[in-house]
Amino acid sequence: TREGLRGIRGRRTQRKTILIDSESFASTHVLVSSRLKQKIESIFPEIPSADLAKPGLETDPHVTLLYGIVSDDPAQAKSVLSKFCPISLLTTGISLFERPEYDVLKIDVVSPGASLIHDTLKTSLENKWEWPDYQPHITLAYLKKGVGRSYCAPGAIPDFYGHLFVAGEVVFTDSKDKKTVIELGGKK
Repeated sequence: TREGLRGIRGRRTQRKTILIDSESFASTHVLVSSRLKQKIESIFPEIPSADLAKPGLETDPHVTLLYGIVSDDPAQAKSVLSKFCPISLLTTGISLFERPEYDVLKIDVVSPGASLIHDTLKTSLENKWEWPDYQPHITLAYLKKGVGRSYCAPGAIPDFYGHLFVAGEVVFTDSKDKKTVIELGGKK
């Protein structure tokens, strides 16, 4: 049960998406602020392990900019990203992706900068992006099918509404999980 969780009400939505195949690809993402990461980690003990599906809790909270990049070489991504300044991201509440095998509990994010970077990377780099649209978010946990809605009920968990953070770096992760930090504006 989640009686011990506190939260404020905010926008709670439900969205559906499709799966990309199980091949490994490179990706780009921005990390959340340390303050937001601490808040995210503080709710983990309140999510019973019986509710989790594989892969479980997301212990590296981030906002994906583009998944499905074919090349493991970060050079082309670095070239594209050198044209961008740091971006602002704002959390807007808890919601859910319902997938065939599990529910994905997530924090919705609004960021025109992230959306512009996504669109630019998507058109500049060979990729296998297969989702119908880009929905910036921070994954919290992968939950057993049907469990997710209980976490989206008002007050079930902290809402994470209104956290503003700025990202000045993008992490490029190749298909073998090697990470390269790329500073926006091309300084690294």
